[in-house]
Amino acid sequence: MTFRTSLLVPLAAVSVAVLAGCGGDSGTVKPLSTAATAPPGTTPAPQTASPTVQGTAPPAGSSSAGATGTTPSEPIRVPVTLVFTRPDRVEPPTVTIPANVPIQLTLVSRDGRGHTLALSTGGRTYAVHAAARGRASKRLPGLPAGRFPLNAVGAGPGASLNVGGQVGP
Repeated sequence: MTFRTSLLVPLAAVSVAVLAGCGGDSGTVKPLSTAATAPPGTTPAPQTASPTVQGTAPPAGSSSAGATGTTPSEPIRVPVTLVFTRPDRVEPPTVTIPANVPIQLTLVSRDGRGHTLALSTGGRTYAVHAAARGRASKRLPGLPAGRFPLNAVGAGPGASLNVGGQVGP
C-alpha cells in the first residue's frame, strides 16, 4: 500500500499546481509555479566570462562589431540599382533615398551597350561602369539632403538621386 501512496502524493502535488494555474475570471493564464515541482538540485554557477559566438571570420576589408562575443554584421547602406533596359532609357530615372546613409550603387546593362554614370559631389567624382550585358557596383558615401544628378559619361541617359525625401523609386 505504501507503494501506491508514495506515487499519489507527488502526482497530487503536480495536479494541484497545474490546476492552480488554470481558470479564474480575469481571462489570463497564471504562470505555473516551478517551486513545487522542481527537483532539488544545484544552482547554476554565475558566468564570469562573456559567451562567445563561433562562426566564420568576416571577409577581408569588412568591419566587424567592436564588442567581444558579437557577430560581425554588414555595414548599413542603401541599395540603389539602375537598369539600362534599352538605348536612352534607365529605370528608374529617379530614386529617393535617406540623407547621410552610404549608398551601394549598382548599374546593370540589359540593352547590349556599356554605360557609365558619374556622381560629382564635394569635389569628388564617383563613376560606375557596367560593360555591355554586365553589372557593376560601387559604394558611395552618404549624401546630404538635395538632388544629385548621375550624369552619363559619353552618350546616353542619366539618372538622379533625391536625397532626404521619402524612400522609394
